[in-house]
Amino acid sequence: MNQDRIRADLAWLRQAPRLIDLGDITPPTSELLPTPPESTSSMAGAIARDYLEKNQRVRLGHYVERLWKALLDAQSDTEVLACNLGVRDVEAPTRTLGELDLLYRTGARIEHLEFAAKFFLGLPEGPGTETSMARWIGMSGTDSLARKTAHLLRHQLPMARKLFEHPPKALAALDGELRSRMHVTGALFYPWIKGDGVCLPAPDGAALEHERGIWVYSDDAQLALSELGITHLVRLYKPHWLSPPPLETLAPIDPVFSSVREAAYHTHQALWGLTADQRLIRLVIAPPHWPDRIGLPPTQPITAQVFEAPRFTVKKTA
Repeated sequence: MNQDRIRADLAWLRQAPRLIDLGDITPPTSELLPTPPESTSSMAGAIARDYLEKNQRVRLGHYVERLWKALLDAQSDTEVLACNLGVRDVEAPTRTLGELDLLYRTGARIEHLEFAAKFFLGLPEGPGTETSMARWIGMSGTDSLARKTAHLLRHQLPMARKLFEHPPKALAALDGELRSRMHVTGALFYPWIKGDGVCLPAPDGAALEHERGIWVYSDDAQLALSELGITHLVRLYKPHWLSPPPLETLAPIDPVFSSVREAAYHTHQALWGLTADQRLIRLVIAPPHWPDRIGLPPTQPITAQVFEAPRFTVKKTA
């Protein structure tokens, strides 16, 4: 893995805007990571070596998890207690209810954090109203901003309480208040429609500061890039979808577009574009048949706009 890109991704994640703002339960990044790390070079080197030694396939979700853990480890007065902590059903011990992303202590408080980096594309027509979270779907079509938010709120965050009903031995000595919160970052890609340009309002619950991009169908991509004033492009490869690329990696538009044009008829292509006035724009080119399926929205829509973070007291059992 490229250590320069890992360093850039660490720097981006430390300041990345939230996708969703539902009040206390979705804190801004600056609250979670207030202290700049002394050096991201050593952190990037350790992450790269670990992947190399384990010869792991670098999945975006796992990569973001590694970045979060490294950044939290670098915070003063913070101790990471557990990652990917399995929670079992007390009544059926062989059944796993799920995993907690991160459990850490900061000062006297125990924090439970669920996090994700997601990239959703808005549909001009689709389920719900034009401001519904269900209109914003993943590239597979099965995931959506509505489903992800509902899963975090209703399944992931309540699991911490279940864990501490019968805590594992490694956590039995913990004592104090536990707070559960979530942080979703990434980007929302707004649709570019021929004749209308970029359309669709932001979804309900979107943070004002969320990062934006533009998506377009492959058949309209050349016209869209021209109207957007894109002069240079760079194609992205996972897991490095997070931070903007170095400007020197962007190449004149024609050869890059030629290289992705055929691929974009079969699968989504993620890029950064540079305009004549030096603005960087996140881009996704989608196949003409997309979406060929859409996951059902949550059976119980999210109607509240503000949520308090769940809190409870953990008592020492060891």
